[in-house]
Amino acid sequence: GLKALESLPPGSDKDRKELALQTAIGTALISVHGYAAQETGAAYGRARALCQQFGDAATLHATLSGEFVYHFVRGDYAMMRQLTKEARLTAERTGDDAFQLAGHRMGGISAMYFGSFVEAEREFETILRLYD
Repeated sequence: GLKALESLPPGSDKDRKELALQTAIGTALISVHGYAAQETGAAYGRARALCQQFGDAATLHATLSGEFVYHFVRGDYAMMRQLTKEARLTAERTGDDAFQLAGHRMGGISAMYFGSFVEAEREFETILRLYD
């Protein structure tokens, strides 16, 4: 795993392997320690940084979703909003429908969680409209 990567020379090959591992580890840590475990957040945070480094939009989608849930369960509203914004900016930049839906999903969940029900309804209605 991650220990074996330490023996590799620094570079993009090592970082890409770490990205794959961190993403897989994040998912496994949810099962072992739960969504709110610090280790889970650290794995997804590192994976997101690596995705940004490589411009890996496909992996970034799963990583943002995992990290969003981590912050949602911990009640970290500021990070929930930041990740929502990042998903929306990525959707604009890439034209990726999955990111657009994810941005509205994250926005709707955040709004609902914090009692902004009109905003939440607007976000969820947008998802339904876009999905059709």
